[in-house]
Amino acid sequence: MIKLKPCPFCGHCAHVMELKSSTSTRYFVACGNSMGKCIASAHWVFGEFYMSKEEAAEAWNRRVDNG
Repeated sequence: MIKLKPCPFCGHCAHVMELKSSTSTRYFVACGNSMGKCIASAHWVFGEFYMSKEEAAEAWNRRVDNG
């Protein structure tokens, strides 16, 4: 199980999301703010996709204070 830090913008929980295309599956993490009012609730804000859930979670969990 992948443990995600809360959203750095609003504090809500985050979720690993899957983006399927005809050639590959990629992953990203988005804020779970159900009201859709958080900037991090849309994947296109950051524009980063990863080849694995673990890579996406690692990028999401990275904060300024830990590189």
